[in-house]
Amino acid sequence: MTLKEPVPAGVGAARSAVVVGAGIGGLCAAISLRQLGWSVTVLERRSQAGDGGAGISLWPNAMRVLERLGVAEEIRSVAAPLSSDGGLRLPNGRWVTRAKPGEAPLIEVVLLHRADLHSILLGALPADCVRTGVEAVALEWLASDGGGRAKLLARGPDGPLEMSADVVVAADGVNSTLRPHISPEALPPVYSGHTTWRGVTPPGTVPTTGGGETWGRGMKFGYLPLTGGRTYWFAELPAALGSRNVNEQEALLKLLAGWHEPIEALIKATPAEQVLPLDVEYLPDLPSYVRGTAVLLGDAAHAMTPDLGQGGCQAIEDAAVLAAHLAASDDVREALLRYDRDRRPRTQAIARSARQMGRFSQVSNPVTVALRNALIRLTPPRAAVRPLERISGWIPPEVPPSNS
Repeated sequence: MTLKEPVPAGVGAARSAVVVGAGIGGLCAAISLRQLGWSVTVLERRSQAGDGGAGISLWPNAMRVLERLGVAEEIRSVAAPLSSDGGLRLPNGRWVTRAKPGEAPLIEVVLLHRADLHSILLGALPADCVRTGVEAVALEWLASDGGGRAKLLARGPDGPLEMSADVVVAADGVNSTLRPHISPEALPPVYSGHTTWRGVTPPGTVPTTGGGETWGRGMKFGYLPLTGGRTYWFAELPAALGSRNVNEQEALLKLLAGWHEPIEALIKATPAEQVLPLDVEYLPDLPSYVRGTAVLLGDAAHAMTPDLGQGGCQAIEDAAVLAAHLAASDDVREALLRYDRDRRPRTQAIARSARQMGRFSQVSNPVTVALRNALIRLTPPRAAVRPLERISGWIPPEVPPSNS
């Protein structure tokens, strides 16, 4: 039996939204829309809304949004500031470039466990706002031209569901079920050729006072201290799509054998079952993020490689811009078109820059590696960080007062 279920309209003329996906972007979108007085339902296909993951960096562009959402102070209470004691090394431990001890970082970035961020965002929503165990299946259009009101078809614990709302937000990740319905011309995700392994050490097991990255030939490793004596680390190496090892920890230790400490110690200190491999995929540029009253957000719209640390930050930006345009217009479809005009150029440019940085950091030809390292040594830190300042300097749009 199909349950036809409109999203509650709330008090008065409140508008409604269904957000598909309880990840960072989806939760930020839900919080933003609720601040406008909207009635919001978040659907999560997993039985529990949570994010195991590993570490995440929040840049100033994202933190400005989180300030407006009222969660920045709580985030800072569990986050660690990016240490100025770090830099870039070679596998033998030799420094390519290193920050001066005690020097303030050029960009203020905070680091925390993804699970902590996810918990804080969930806590900013009423418990009944998020429905778990509900999987989006498809979108249908209530106007014959496909540009009208969207109806969401889903599957829950009690069977099929049909849900209608003023807006459907597809925040269901790189392998989005709803993306083909919203952007039919979209190409599938592309494998970058690299797999990343991530982990977080238990408290106090490997003391680290700084952090940084190590670049080898086609491979890189990075680590950053978190709060509570933990350290987040990642490794990125060439691998066949979908290839997995019986013991990921042992395989990674062999691949990085001989690399400087504390790399081996960090990998060994992490419980083997928590050494998490992830194939790095990205989305080719989409022609549109919207269709009718449905909109793509976060990785569902612009999944990018992790090389600039902006994937989560851009999803958070999306949420702020979406809310601002919906608050400024009574015409939902026009508001979504404005969101698309705002977000698509910026996010696609950042995604391209991330891929370029990935290629630069993972060159493998010995001559090219030597040239890369020489170029880094000759580049002043301020010049190197200037492109990142243009990204992190973004200011969220003002949200007009709600009339609902």
